[in-house]
Order: sequence, then C-alpha cells, then structure tokens
Amino acid sequence: MTVSFDIDDVLASGGDERIILDANGLNRYHYGVTPRPLDLALSSTTASTISAPAYEHVRGYFDRLVSATKTQDMSEIYADEMQRLGTEIRTLYGWEAEDVDLVFGASGTDIHLFTALLQAGNSDRPALAITVEGSETGSGVGMAMKGCHFMGLTSGGAQVVAGQPVNLGTGIQSVCVPARTSEGGLRKDSEVEADIRTLVTAAHSEGRKTLLIVTDVSKTGLICPEWSVVERLRSQFGPALEIFVDACQFRLSRESIRAYIAQGYPVAVTGSKFFAGPAFSGLLICPKSVARRWRHHRFPIEIKNYARQAEWPDSWSVSATLPKTANLGLLLRWEAAMFQMKAFSNLSSERLLTCVRGFSDALDARLKGEPHFQKLATRAIRRPTSQHADLWDQSPTIFPLVLCSKDQNRLSVAQTLEIYQNLASGTKVGPAIRLGQAVSFTGMGGFSALRLGLSAPLLVEAATRTDGLSHLIGQGMAALDALVDQIDALSSQTSKPMPRRA
Repeated sequence: MTVSFDIDDVLASGGDERIILDANGLNRYHYGVTPRPLDLALSSTTASTISAPAYEHVRGYFDRLVSATKTQDMSEIYADEMQRLGTEIRTLYGWEAEDVDLVFGASGTDIHLFTALLQAGNSDRPALAITVEGSETGSGVGMAMKGCHFMGLTSGGAQVVAGQPVNLGTGIQSVCVPARTSEGGLRKDSEVEADIRTLVTAAHSEGRKTLLIVTDVSKTGLICPEWSVVERLRSQFGPALEIFVDACQFRLSRESIRAYIAQGYPVAVTGSKFFAGPAFSGLLICPKSVARRWRHHRFPIEIKNYARQAEWPDSWSVSATLPKTANLGLLLRWEAAMFQMKAFSNLSSERLLTCVRGFSDALDARLKGEPHFQKLATRAIRRPTSQHADLWDQSPTIFPLVLCSKDQNRLSVAQTLEIYQNLASGTKVGPAIRLGQAVSFTGMGGFSALRLGLSAPLLVEAATRTDGLSHLIGQGMAALDALVDQIDALSSQTSKPMPRRA
C-alpha cells in the first residue's frame, strides 16, 4: 500500500464536520493546520494553531510513515504507532502499563460519547450523567453524554442524525446543574452541592447508575463542581457515585493528573488546546480499577463509525468489533501535541510557576481601574493536589473578560463577536490576535466574555528565552490594547445604549 496524501489534508482528516477546511484553509472554528507565526496566539481555550517547530516535526514523521508503507500495510503501521504513542504518554506521566488503559478518540466529544455508552452499560434502567455548567464545556458534550450522535458526520465518515441516540436501547439521561447565574456570577457551592445531592439521591432510589462529570477546567477556568463538593458527595455516596474528570483543556500538572488516576477517576484530555496540536484529538485515561469493569461492556454496532481497533486496548471486548483501518489525521495531530508535551515536560516547576504567576499578576495590575474590562467571577483552583502550592496548575491560565465601554456599559453578545472577529482576521488590526471564543450569558440583556489563554508553547517560550516573561506579558498587553481600540471604535459608531454592568 502506498500513501500519497498531502500532509495538510491528512491533518484535517479523520474527524467530524468541525474539522473540515474551507476554501481559505480554515475549519469551523477558523483555525487551520499550518503555522501562523505572526499571530498573537492567546486562543488555546478554544483551539490552537500548530507551531512551526511542531509542524516541521510532524512533516518529517509523516514522510517516514509514507516510506514505511513500501514494506508494511498502513493498518499495521497505525497499530504500531498508536501503541508507541500510548507508551510515550505513560512514560511522560510516570505510569506503568498495568496502571492505566488508554482509549484514543477523534475529539474530546468522542471520548464523552464513549464514556456515556460505557456508563450506560447493560443496565435495564437509564443511567444518569450529571454535568455542572454545561455551557462551559464542548458544544456537543451535552448530546454525547446522552449517548447521542453529536454531529452529522462521524470520524469514520458515516452520515448520522445529530441528537439521535447511538444506541436505541435504554441509554443514558444527562442533567446539567448551573454553576453560574445568568449575570455571570458564581452560585454558592452549597447550592450546587444540594442540587447534585438531590439528583443522585433520586437516581439511587430508582436503582440507576450515576455519573458525576467534574470539569477541570471549564471554558472560563472553573473546576465544576468545586473540589470540596466532590469530596463530600463521594464521602456520602461512595463508589455508588462514579466520577469522570473532563480535563479536555489539559491544563494539568503531572502531579494533578496522577492524583486523579490514583483516586480511581477516569480522565478525558485533548491535545489540541493547551498543548497546541491541531484540532481535534481526544484521549481517555482509565485507571485499571475502572478498566476492569468497563472492558467487558457491550457497545452498539454504531461504535464502528467512531473508532478503530488500534485506538482501544486489546483487552477490551469492543476492540475485536472495530475496523482495522487507520486514522492518520488523529495520529498526526497527537504527534504534534506530543512534540509540545515533551518540550513542556522539560521545564522546571519553579520556572513554570514564575511565568504563570508573572503573567497573571501583570494582567491583574493592568485591569485595576481599567473601565473597558470586567473580570468574570472565578474562584481559587482546588484539586486533590491543592496542598502543593508550588504546582503551576494551581494558578489560572485562562482569563475571562467582559468587554465594556468607557462608561462601564457591557457590550452585547453581537458587539463582542464583531470585535472578536475583527481581531482574529487581522484585517483591522494588523497581525491577527486570536483569543478564546466568547462565552455568553443571558443576564443584563445578554453579554459574553472573551478569554485570554496561556498555552504550552507560550510558556515554553517564556521559560526559555532570556526576556521570555516580559515578552509573554507584552503579548497580553498588546491584546488588551487592541481590544480597547476596538471597543472605542465600536462605541463611537453606535448611539444605542448598552446594558449597565452589574
């Protein structure tokens, strides 16, 4: 078998319609698969643009794969490479093969679908999945956690109906508990906890399986629900309440992700946000204690449209039912992410913490008395590793901002979107300034928050350049300056009053 695909085409293959490139080489989120070195890239909360070094690494890697097809079938090469990738991930995080099973998926949303189907299992009653502040996770996650098709095209190329159950059997019910008010403020932890407890108690009285999805971290940097809430609920309900950690932002230190696994919690991550691989790439890290229960679960036949045999452990029953084909796009996207993960792992914790805190402190200082921005409410980050104050992931790397006019009126959703698009296109500001897409709220007539996000490549550069931290801070200040210019220009064009900030 001979492969002759263009690398850019391959990088944008093997996913749902979100990954398809338009005539301008951009996907649905306006990101491509080639480097954009002139961009000011603070958008990793939504998606990332591959770096030039990572792209060159993947190009060389792809050439070697193509060359190998002269003597070996691509399906065999793919199986070997996915196994090698899994081994490298285990090594990077200090796990042995007997510690975790790894399941790869075309996106984080695919991983949520797999988890929903696993949780539903063979029960004769619908399982219950509880998410907290579902608007701050992936757009298709709500449908995926109901065991439904979440897009019209699967990673295997099958046309499906979004919203229709993958398995027409018992399935799974998904309920969302809000963590924020309509004004963007935070609900009390006690209120969130009471809502979850009521749902779990009712489900257990009906003999239904219950899964709580802990988001680490959300689109605006929250851990939902707050970790102390998780601990109290787990203490009350024990193993009857299963925990699944949605860490698809992958803003986790080695110590934090190991702590989740040590407590027996499966973790979903992606390589396309913090670690800046091209969108999309997903991974389920499953502790062996959970894998032993899940590996024999039956899947609906439709799973073959979402997965390939080499992406699942051989010991899982579903593996034997999956096609032995290759998803080179998924492999290359993960290879790009691994390139950044390895570079990031070489940084000292002390230097990383200095860069993360330095950027956060500079941003806070700039925002004091600045009328154009309102910081969206967040809380201190707490995890099982919170006693370690020296971990970089205890400090925020996502910074959500509500845009305001000079007289502190919040901009509308439409106005914020216009500014976001102007900056991303670069047509009115010079080089493109890429920020995280807006998260919207219904209060005060409707408003939204844009997000500045630190990524692994930005932190590697900040930690290794002589002037790295000042350069990183300068990028953040340049983004804020451009936002101010856009806000003032927009405000001068309209006489329509904007909603007052709370």
